[in-house]
Amino acid sequence: MMLDLVDMLESIMGNTSIYKDEVRRDNNEDRQQTMPRKKKKLVSNVWDSFQKVEVDGSKKVVCNF
Repeated sequence: MMLDLVDMLESIMGNTSIYKDEVRRDNNEDRQQTMPRKKKKLVSNVWDSFQKVEVDGSKKVVCNF
């Protein structure tokens, strides 16, 4: 009887941890799909010396000097 309870508890605990991992994985996937990334603001003064241009469909920077 006691061994049956121990086996049952071990199986429940194992299943619970697997379930928690699945829930965490699902939550991470949902968060990545729903929250777009914010553009980082260029705060350094160095960027004042560059101009943004688009070359062949990709964004590049060119030095002003």
